Amino acid sequence: MTPTAPVQVPASKPGRWAIAVLWTMILVSALYFSAVSIRLHEAHRTHKSDLGQIDQAIWNTSQGRFVQETRGEQTLTRLTDHVEPIFAPVSLVFKVWDDVRALLVLQSVLLAIGAWPVYEIALDRLRRRPKRNGRTATQPQDSAAVGSVSPNWTAAAALAFSAAYLLYPAMQAANVAEFHALPLATPLVLVA
Repeated sequence: MTPTAPVQVPASKPGRWAIAVLWTMILVSALYFSAVSIRLHEAHRTHKSDLGQIDQAIWNTSQGRFVQETRGEQTLTRLTDHVEPIFAPVSLVFKVWDDVRALLVLQSVLLAIGAWPVYEIALDRLRRRPKRNGRTATQPQDSAAVGSVSPNWTAAAALAFSAAYLLYPAMQAANVAEFHALPLATPLVLVA
């Protein structure tokens, strides 16, 4: 009988479990902050001068009247106070759900999705460890000198950065402070 080669079982992609945990964290955050924001609105804890005017400007944009709002008896453009061109793509949400709560949910979802680029940035930086003897530590000849880091450890550390992003009090406060254009820039800046 001839000896056979050992059977190679394909290893699962390192960090696959981390992706599942990451998307669970994103989903939980989006659902939680959507619910909190909607509850604050339903409890009349939102204001005409913030959410009301922004809602009207975005709704008018969805109807072809770019960022128009009314103040008293005047119809004005919101551009007299703020330049928020992001309202144009945001106005598309009213084509799906014509309700101010759609803005609150959209903001919560976009801020939660920001955890994804944080994870990717952290993963990239953790994989590029400090240089030793002029070579990066990720090169094979250096691995014995500095010790190898498990891909699962790297994924877990990147998850910790994503969790820190989602738990950051200032980001959470921006999420529940009605709807504003500035917090929407967070995930866009992280992707850039």
